[in-house]
Amino acid sequence: MNPLFKSLTVAVLIALLFTACVQPLYLPADFKQTATAYEVKGKQGWMINQRMSFAEFQTGKVKRGWTSTYSIPFLIAFEGGKEKIAFTITNQEGAVAEVMALSKIKSQELKLFSDFFSIPLKYENTFAGTIFSPADTVGWWNFALLNPDEGWGKERQTIGFALNKTGQKLEIKPVNQLETKEGPSPRSPENYGFEFWLEGRMVGAVSVVNNGMVWLSNDIAPNQRLLLAALASSIMLRNNLTEEVANQNMSI
Repeated sequence: MNPLFKSLTVAVLIALLFTACVQPLYLPADFKQTATAYEVKGKQGWMINQRMSFAEFQTGKVKRGWTSTYSIPFLIAFEGGKEKIAFTITNQEGAVAEVMALSKIKSQELKLFSDFFSIPLKYENTFAGTIFSPADTVGWWNFALLNPDEGWGKERQTIGFALNKTGQKLEIKPVNQLETKEGPSPRSPENYGFEFWLEGRMVGAVSVVNNGMVWLSNDIAPNQRLLLAALASSIMLRNNLTEEVANQNMSI
């Protein structure tokens, strides 16, 4: 057997085994008692004309690139960035949020990024963007996920947050453990997903493993659900975008 083919076969088998055995994120028990888990459709597969859906939410066609920057300071400042995604997300009542985000801020933009979010320059692996609504349903939120791929034991900590114009802050915390029959798995050097905390309370979570999974608290307001759905969709799509770019680089 060709050595390269043999290596690829082994890699595929390992990936399939991991897919079959993967467990849900390890999340706080009190949160799971007051939240609902939703399966995600559309995260995997063909990236052209991609759409995702879960719970009462449906994205429009995901665009790899921005077609407009509107008048949003963040988007104007980073209009030249690479690895960009843009999409809309709608609930069953027709409320819409629009999302524009980019990954891998270019080195010449790091100082600008630091000034915009007031963060130290050491966080060079970034994913950031804006969530807004034409009808002001969710308000205007800028978000950033710093070192999103850094798991347990890595040199730099993963930090995430979203800020609106009033100064309200939503924290995005990494999850690097899975739930097993024996309890939490050992901490991983990779992040399996992220928790969403608003005003000191956990209100949602997202898994980026395989087909993805989203958890939303049962008692949050519709506009907060839409905000969390937009954030969760962005993070899942970032994961796909990073993998897609990596595969393209490997094929060159």
